[in-house]
Order: sequence, then C-alpha cells, then structure tokens
Amino acid sequence: MISGTIVDNSGRTLSGQTNEAFWSSINQAKPFAVGLNCALGATDMKKYIANLSKCADCYVFCYPNAGLPNAMGGYDQKGPEMAEEIRPFCEEGLVNAIGGCCGTGPEHIAAIKAMASKYPARKKHEVEPLLRISGLEPLNYKPDPSNMRSTFLNLGERCNVAGSLLFKKAIIDNDYDKALAIALKQVSSVVFCSAPMLTLDSFADPARRARPGHQHGRWPDRRHERDDQVCQLVCLRPRDQPRALHD
Repeated sequence: MISGTIVDNSGRTLSGQTNEAFWSSINQAKPFAVGLNCALGATDMKKYIANLSKCADCYVFCYPNAGLPNAMGGYDQKGPEMAEEIRPFCEEGLVNAIGGCCGTGPEHIAAIKAMASKYPARKKHEVEPLLRISGLEPLNYKPDPSNMRSTFLNLGERCNVAGSLLFKKAIIDNDYDKALAIALKQVSSVVFCSAPMLTLDSFADPARRARPGHQHGRWPDRRHERDDQVCQLVCLRPRDQPRALHD
C-alpha cells in the first residue's frame, strides 16, 4: 500500500508532483492499493481522490484530516460532520477504504464506518495500456497508428549521469545551472546514435551520415549489415516536421 500527500490546494505533493504524476511514478511497482492522506480535509481532498481513482487500476483509499487546523493547530471537526463530508466519496464509488488522519479518533472512525457501510466499495477497473511517465506532470503517450507523424515522440538521454560525463560532473559539483544548460541544449537539437557490435568500418563513418541533409529522421542504408547487427542514427530538431521513420 502506497500513500501520497497533497500538501495544499495546488494539488501537488511536497516534491511538486500532481497526484496523477505521483501514480505514474509508482504504478510499475503494482501496489495492492494507492491513496492520499493528511494535509487536507475531506472536502478539499475529494477532487484529487476522484482523479486518482480514475487513473489507478488498483484499490484506492483515503485518510483525510478532520478538516483544517485552527489557529492553535488543533482540529475542531467532529465525527458526524466529517462523515458527512466523506459521504460523496462513497456515493460516487471513489474509494475502497476510508479512514482518518490528523485530528481524528475513535469517534470519527465510528461515524465514518456507520456512514460508509451503507455503500458498495469502488470496483477496480482496467486502464488503457499507454506509456505513462512523469516528472512533475504526467505524460501519457498515445500514438495514432493512422498518423504516426503527428504523434512522433522524440526522447533524448543526455541528462543521464550514467550516459553523459558532462552531466554527471555537473550534478556531482552541484552545478545545476550547467546541468540545466545541457538539458536545454538537448531539447533544441537531439541526436541519438546507437551502434552496438559494429566496427567503424562496417558503419561507414556515422559522423558523415549526420550531416544536415539527414536531419529528418531517415534511417541509414542497412543493406551492408549482417542480420544480427543493429544500426540506428537519428538526427532531429523539434522545430522540424519529421518524416515517417522506416526500417
């Protein structure tokens, strides 16, 4: 079971992720359940639980606070009032488990149980199998088979401490301005070259293949290669309209 915390009404975790981005970053672990707890009362938390319930294919739970804290840091919301604020979660089938976090006690849990026991639990559902990755925001990549050109997704790997000595040194030195400059250069002009198990002779000088005339995503001539070899060279600039890739 994995729980996240939306810290305020910005809808983001302490690290800055939206709740869907949070889910995208942990869903490969195949959790038994995912949910949100703390920071907000039930009313403020509902829209984030609704979104999490929609995108998660496992069980979903919620442990809100007893409202928001007062000026002294205490919680004034009583059990019956909290249960009524939670009722829409159950009416809309958003959760499989519900409880309380800060400011709650046996009175609150008893009131929530009495209310929630009248409703069926949320049903788990399948989600569309897409490439789902995230930083602070989610990226759900859905290619269009009928028009791959419009949905072409270009991924660069320059910002990788295992793949770039310059980037690694910038991170080790805490030189984040330099690391950011490397990232900006990556997105302005991306070059991806992979030539495992090939000699320079068999590849016929990849540097000459990367001349400006090859900046539209065309693959090099592979007729000279053996069947067990892999040769890829792509030079793309985001401002260009890439041609359809072929192999």
